[in-house]
Amino acid sequence: MIRRRVLIIASAAAVAVALPCIGEGHAHAAAKPAAWHNCARHPTSKVIGGLVDHNDHWAPGRSCITATRNGHCITVGTSYQPDGLVVAYNAIEFGRYPWSSDPRYGLPAPVSRVHTTMRVSVNNAEGDEVDDADVWFSRKATGTLHHVREMVIANRWRGAWNTTIGRIVHVGKRRWHVSAWMTGQGSTRHLLIRFVAARPSRTAYIDLRKFLVIARHRGWIRNHMTVDSAGYAGEIKSGGRHLSYCMYARGK
Repeated sequence: MIRRRVLIIASAAAVAVALPCIGEGHAHAAAKPAAWHNCARHPTSKVIGGLVDHNDHWAPGRSCITATRNGHCITVGTSYQPDGLVVAYNAIEFGRYPWSSDPRYGLPAPVSRVHTTMRVSVNNAEGDEVDDADVWFSRKATGTLHHVREMVIANRWRGAWNTTIGRIVHVGKRRWHVSAWMTGQGSTRHLLIRFVAARPSRTAYIDLRKFLVIARHRGWIRNHMTVDSAGYAGEIKSGGRHLSYCMYARGK
């Protein structure tokens, strides 16, 4: 959904060092031929291999991204100017969106039938950003798409972000801060469910079923709801040039 994102985290600090993007034993994404290079002034999407690579920004000027590995990796080629909020979210996405839909990675699906996993990684950064998966929910899988829940799963950040809101839960061998609150305005108002890694990491394995179970036990989602889509990107507040991230997903 093309929209201005609200800040999901605010004020703390972490420092990360460079690490190549994961990718089934392959070399760094930047060494591979580009599947798509785009410097659009306005949000633009391209479907590549069942994924949607999305150049989405709200800052003045161009937004340059390069997609590689058949759309599984994106490198940001622009340094965004700050304006106090998130200014770009150039995501790698799959599932049901207003502009595309491809079920090969297991979405959309009812909450109780989701078997999708994601392997994500992030490399380099210049500026202030948080790297996260973004998962969207609706009440039904047919008709006009209307999101009623959003889940954010953040594995790394740079700059000033509040990363310790909420209780600690265990998902696999990792600990996460979990919380939820209402966000958005008018017809876009919805519940935001947020998981933030207790320790930042450049890589993460996200089994959506395990995060859904925790959210369901807390009454934030219901089994009959539909998980429409998921994506991964850096929420960039300023800078961002040379930020590179990858996402590999599997369904059943």
